[in-house]
Amino acid sequence: MKAISFRTLRILPLLGSLVFTTSQCIHADENDDAVKIHEKKAESFKVTGRYSEAEKEYRAALAIQERTKGPEHPETLRNRQDLANMWLCDQKYGEAEKELRAVLAVNERLFGPKHRDALRSRDLLCSMLSFQGRRDEAVAEYRRLLELQTRALGANHRDTLRTRSAIASMKMCMSKYAEAEKEYRALLSILLRVFGPDDLSTLWTRYQLGVVLESEHKDAEAAQQFRIAVDRGRRVLGAATADIQAWRWALAGSLASQGKRAEGEKECRIVLADSERILGAVHHYTLQACVELIGHLERNGKKDEALALARAALEVRMKVLGAEDTSTRWAQAIVNGLEGKEAPD
Repeated sequence: MKAISFRTLRILPLLGSLVFTTSQCIHADENDDAVKIHEKKAESFKVTGRYSEAEKEYRAALAIQERTKGPEHPETLRNRQDLANMWLCDQKYGEAEKELRAVLAVNERLFGPKHRDALRSRDLLCSMLSFQGRRDEAVAEYRRLLELQTRALGANHRDTLRTRSAIASMKMCMSKYAEAEKEYRALLSILLRVFGPDDLSTLWTRYQLGVVLESEHKDAEAAQQFRIAVDRGRRVLGAATADIQAWRWALAGSLASQGKRAEGEKECRIVLADSERILGAVHHYTLQACVELIGHLERNGKKDEALALARAALEVRMKVLGAEDTSTRWAQAIVNGLEGKEAPD
């Protein structure tokens, strides 16, 4: 038997190590693939409201990650956050809060409070408190998040600015309109300077400022903000987007509140014409535009035109979508209301 050389003896341990490492990589890839499959299934179940099935898939993914990567690995912690977010969608606030606070504590201990994963955990916790109507707690958490984001990301980062917007929104929900107005004005000033007047965030902040001003009965100034959002938005986004419709309806309502009913009605007619031209007569945005115009026509004493418009909307939906379609049933309810009939069971 031929003797094994010294050089071969030196190489053998390396070959064994290489085989072992390659085997580990293969198993790691298989585990990662299994986790991805469970995650995709979980997301699919979550978006369709099948939360119990989504939870099973999230837990299956977590079991693999905890076994192969450990309970405090960043990917394991992110999956725990996804599970908590699913509970949030399922309105299981107790479970969601407990999990989010636990993950936040681990992220802050391991990576520090300014790490992106810790910031995301705190952001989700803020959302959970907001959804529950725990607004004072939500504002306190949002302010802590804002402080950390400002230090970690900078005052002009989009995530930081979204948190400022959330604080303003909370203030508006709490009917603290003067504070909300101050927050939105400061935010709008930054957005104009950093991202410009045509950025979508700038336009939505104008709209939100207008809503606050309207709540303070500053209708003329509110209409001005809505008008700017509409005019600039049309150039950037086009005519018949959901954003433009929302801003134009707000403008119509603000004009009507000032006694400018004809102008408000004109704005609604523009929205309906744009929707019919671009989206088609049976699109749900078109029906919404129709409903808004019907409301203005009623308030302007044009009940016959309002009823004719409602009947036309119902007729086209009956013909194209059928009597059982949700949109058709909604149109039928509008006609019944205008005719003074009771809604069908």
